[in-house]
Amino acid sequence: MTNWVTIFCLSSLLVYFSPTYADKKQTYSPILSDAEIGKRIYREGLLPDGQPLRAKGAGDVTIIGTQLTCVSCHRRSGLGASEGKNRAPPITGEILFQPRTRSDRELAGIRLSGEGARPAYTEESLLQAINNGKDAAGRTMDPLMPRYAFDKADLKLLIQYLNTLSTASAPGISETTIHFAAVFTPDASPTQKAAAEKTLRSFFHAYNAQTRREKQRAENPPWHKAWQYNSFRGLELHTWNLAGAAQTWHSQLLKYYQEQPVFALVNGIGNGLWQPIHDFCEKNAIPCLFPTTDLPGQSVEHHYSLYFSGGMDLEARAIASHIETANRKQVTLLQLYRMNEKSNAAAISLSRQFVNSKKVRTINLALDDNTALNNTALRDKIRHKNVNTLVLWLEEVDIKNINQQLDGNPQIRAIYVSSTYLKSPTDLLPKSALDKTYVLSRFVPAKNLDAHLRRFAIWAASRDIDFSDKDLFGKQAAANAYFTALVVSSAIKGLRANLTRDYLIERIEHILERPVFHSVYPEFTLGPGQKFASKGGFITGPLKAPDTNSIPPSRWIVP
Repeated sequence: MTNWVTIFCLSSLLVYFSPTYADKKQTYSPILSDAEIGKRIYREGLLPDGQPLRAKGAGDVTIIGTQLTCVSCHRRSGLGASEGKNRAPPITGEILFQPRTRSDRELAGIRLSGEGARPAYTEESLLQAINNGKDAAGRTMDPLMPRYAFDKADLKLLIQYLNTLSTASAPGISETTIHFAAVFTPDASPTQKAAAEKTLRSFFHAYNAQTRREKQRAENPPWHKAWQYNSFRGLELHTWNLAGAAQTWHSQLLKYYQEQPVFALVNGIGNGLWQPIHDFCEKNAIPCLFPTTDLPGQSVEHHYSLYFSGGMDLEARAIASHIETANRKQVTLLQLYRMNEKSNAAAISLSRQFVNSKKVRTINLALDDNTALNNTALRDKIRHKNVNTLVLWLEEVDIKNINQQLDGNPQIRAIYVSSTYLKSPTDLLPKSALDKTYVLSRFVPAKNLDAHLRRFAIWAASRDIDFSDKDLFGKQAAANAYFTALVVSSAIKGLRANLTRDYLIERIEHILERPVFHSVYPEFTLGPGQKFASKGGFITGPLKAPDTNSIPPSRWIVP
C-alpha cells in the first residue's frame, strides 16, 4: 500500500518572505496572471521571484516548498484527502470563504473536512492559519500543517488561484446522466473491440438498473447520508471509432466531443499508437482511464491519462534489468524487430537503457515490411558482431523463419522474447534453445489466469458475455473493460457532490491503493501522481523442453 501518510504529513498553503506585491509579480513574469502565479505557489512550491518556499513542520523541521507543495496534500482539485485519521481539508475558495456548519455538506463528508463547524475564512484569519496554525474559529490546527512566514502580498496571489478551483460539475454531466466514451483506433482487433464494448455496455446497463435504489435514495436521502447519493447519475456510453491516419485523429476526437461532451474516456483499445488520444486528453483536461494499449502516450504535462502498465517500454526496461543482473561477463546484444510502431518503441527503449553501460553493447537489426528475415542474414550478423544475447521483438512468422539459427547455436547464451508477440513460446522455439530462453510477460501466467479472473467470469456468465479459452486477447480486453468500469463507478460514488475531473482521478488513486480485482495483471497500485498501475513484469526462464516435468522459474521484476 502506498505510504500516503508520509506524503500527507507535510504541505498546505506555502510562502516565504519577499518585498512588495507589485515587485514580486514583476520579478516572476509580467506575462502571467495573478492566478497563474498563485498556481505555481500551490503546485510547485515556488515564490513569485522563483525562490523555494520555506516553513517549519512538526518537530520544528525546516521544509523546502519544492520538496512538498500544497498540492501534495490538498491535491490538484483542492478538495483534500485522507489517510486513516489524518485529513487534509478542502481549500477551494468557495469552501474556505464560506462558513461551515453542522448541516453543511462539507461537514457531512467528515473524512475530508474533519469535525467541527467554523466561520468563513477572511484574508486575516487565513493568514493566521498559515503562519500560526490557528483556524478561523481560533482552534489550534494539526501539527501536520506546517507553519509558514507568509505575507499578505503572497497570500493574495494564492487566494486568486484558490478561487479558480471549483466544485462545479465538469462537462459531460447533466442532472440525470454522466456521459463516457470508449475510443477505438483503426488497428483495434474486431474481437477485442467487440469484447470490450459488450462488457462496458453490460456493466452500464446493470448500473442503471437501480437494483440498489440509488436514484430513490438520492431523491429522498436520510439527512446524515445525503452526501452518499449526491453524485448519483445514470451512466451513458458513447463509442468513438477513429479512422484514417493518426494525424487526423485529433480533429475526429474534437468533433465527437463537440457533439457530446463526456466526463471521461473509459477503456478503449489501440494496438498501435495511442499518443494522439493521450495528447487530446491532456490538452482538454479529460481523464483517459486505462485504455488497452501497448504504447501509452507520454508528455511533460501528464496528469489526465491513467494506464494499466507502461506497455512495451516497461517490457524493455524489465528485460534490460534482467540482463544487467544476470550477467557478469560482457554482453553483445542483438535486437531483431520489424519497423512497426510497437516493435520500434520497444527497441528504442531497450537501447536507451544501455547508452552508458560498460557491460552491454547493443546492436539493432531493423526490418521493414519488404525485408525477409532468414537464417543466413541472422547467422552473418551473429558471427561478425560476436553476438551472445538475442532480444526478439518478432511475431510468430518471423520466429519460424529463424528457427534453424536459434537451434543449438553455441555462441548464443540467452534469448529473450515477449509474450505480447508469442502466445506459446515453448511450442514455437526449437527445443535446443529452450534452456537459454526467457519470456517477459506483463500479465498473470496463462495457467493461473482463469483462477485470477474468477470474479469477472462469474459476472460475465450472468450477462451472457462469453469467449473461448483460445481467445486470450479477447478475454484480456473484456477483463480490462470490466476493471475500468468497476473502478470508475466506485470512484463516482465517492465524489459526492464534487463532480470534477481532477477529483475523479484522485478518487481512483485512492481506490487503487489496494484493489481486490486487477484484471489480467498480477499486482496493482496507483499512488498520488502515479500514472501506471502495474509496475513490473514476470521474467520466466530458462524454459525447459516440454518432455521434462520441471516448472520454469519466474521472477517478478520492477525496473
